[in-house]
Amino acid sequence: MPAFYKVHFRPKRKIPIETHVIGAAALRRLLRLIRARLAGTHECPVCRRRYRFEAFGDPPRPKARCPGCGAVERHRLLWLYLSRELFAESKRAYRILHCAPEPCLSQQLRSLPGVQYVSMDLSANNVSVKADITALAFRDNSFDLVICNHVFEHIPDDRAAMRELFRVCKVDGIALLSVPYDAALDHTYEDWSITTPEGRRKAFGQYDHVRTYSPGDYVRRVSDAGWTVTQLRYTDRFSEEEVSRFALPLDCQKTIFRCDRRRV
Repeated sequence: MPAFYKVHFRPKRKIPIETHVIGAAALRRLLRLIRARLAGTHECPVCRRRYRFEAFGDPPRPKARCPGCGAVERHRLLWLYLSRELFAESKRAYRILHCAPEPCLSQQLRSLPGVQYVSMDLSANNVSVKADITALAFRDNSFDLVICNHVFEHIPDDRAAMRELFRVCKVDGIALLSVPYDAALDHTYEDWSITTPEGRRKAFGQYDHVRTYSPGDYVRRVSDAGWTVTQLRYTDRFSEEEVSRFALPLDCQKTIFRCDRRRV
C-alpha cells in the first residue's frame, strides 16, 4: 500500500488553505527539486531556472541533468544555439520537424511565436506524426528547420534517413543533425553480427546503438545525402564561467552539426 501525505500550502494572501494529497514518490521528487533549487549552483538555459544538476547516464556523468526540465548537456547546448544564434539571426516563421523529440526542447519549440511545430517518432505516442524516418510521408521542401539529435546511431539504414530529411527540408532550410562519435576512429565502426542489447552496449556504448561514428566518415555520409555540413564546436564559444554555470559538454557532444540544404 503506497504511502500518501497531505501537503498544506499557506499563501501570504488571505485565501483558503489548499490541501493536496500526493503519493510518496511524488513527494520525494518535490523535495529533491526543492533541495536542488535551493542549492542553485547551475543555470539551465532551457527552463531558465537555477538548480544543482544531477548525475545522469550509464555510466553516470556528474552535473549532467537538470532536475527541473530533464535537459542534459547536449540539450542545453543545442537550445543555446537555437535561441542565441539561429532564431536571433532570422525572424522567419519556421516550420519545424523535430525527430525523436526531447520533451524539454519540444516544450520550448512549441511555445515560440509563429512557429509551426511537427514532432515525429516511430514508436512514441506523444508526437504529431508516427513515421519511419527512412520513408517519410511529407512532401518535398516541407520544413525550414529539421532537428534530429542523436538519432542516426540507432537507425540501421542511416543513409536513407539522411536522404529523407534532405528531401523534406526546404531549399534554403537547415538541419541540426548531431550524433555521438569517437574522435579516435578513422572509420565508423559497425558490426551487423552484434544483435543483442548486451553486445551492442559493449561494442557501441548503448544497448540500442548500431554503430559508432568516426567524425570524418559521419560528415561524408551526410554530405553524400546532399547536405553542406558545418561542424560547430559550440561549447568553445563560451567562457569558462558559462561552461561551468550551464554545465555544457566538453566531449564530442560539444559539436553541433549544422547542415544546410543549399551550398553556403
